[in-house]
Amino acid sequence: MASKAFELIAEKIGDLLSAQGYTRNDTDDVVEFLNEDTAYSVFYDDERGRFELRQAEAEGGEVTSEWKTISMWLFNEASDSLSEAESIAGDFADTLSKPLKTPVALQTKKKKKKDEDSTSDPVFFFNRLANLFPDIKEDLNAEKITFGDVRPFTFAKEKILPKISDLCRRYPKSDPAQKLCTLFADFYENGDLDTRAVITYVLINGLPADVYSQIAPQFSEKLLKAATQSRKLIGKKIKPEKKKKQSKVIAKSLESYKQLQK
Repeated sequence: MASKAFELIAEKIGDLLSAQGYTRNDTDDVVEFLNEDTAYSVFYDDERGRFELRQAEAEGGEVTSEWKTISMWLFNEASDSLSEAESIAGDFADTLSKPLKTPVALQTKKKKKKDEDSTSDPVFFFNRLANLFPDIKEDLNAEKITFGDVRPFTFAKEKILPKISDLCRRYPKSDPAQKLCTLFADFYENGDLDTRAVITYVLINGLPADVYSQIAPQFSEKLLKAATQSRKLIGKKIKPEKKKKQSKVIAKSLESYKQLQK
């Protein structure tokens, strides 16, 4: 466990949650914060080298549902500093601050559809990439100011792809490149449909063949399989199925991909 960084992050979150009436509970590899109906935890995944902020339902001070990751950051204990841990703590605090400001009585629970049951949308993904490419945050702000929102496919193609392509071409075996591949794998597996489309159709398909061949061996097995199939679509026009057989979500993703090919 990244002990010093872990405690720094846990203390930051603890200060915020204790003011809201949460109690802290430490175990070997996780710190939990509980009140009567909600639980949060800070967890360091040694295998994947990342910190996770998780949330679960609680009752009577006991966790009563599975943990759901609401924010995560890569952290390498051997190479990352405490200043990076400070940034992670700040991001986790920001993630918590909005729901904590909403009175519990005003919060409503709504069951999400299966394809919406993820906090890992494209903007969430872009913010994690900012850990590798800090100027992405400025690009995101400019995007929101100019267009009022983030256009995920266009933003990925114009702002993210050049950065990724340059990194993978120049330093394919570097630690940042390995972190990038880990982010790709994690968000492909846990992200929503738009996030997966951004990763495969826009970013991976957008890499030149020689760059892709250098970076692909570092993909997870699941991502490599998806990337192999996705790159078969390069240069092809994708026509949606007949409307009566097509889900609205898939149609939206395919239409976004078609726009990129123009």
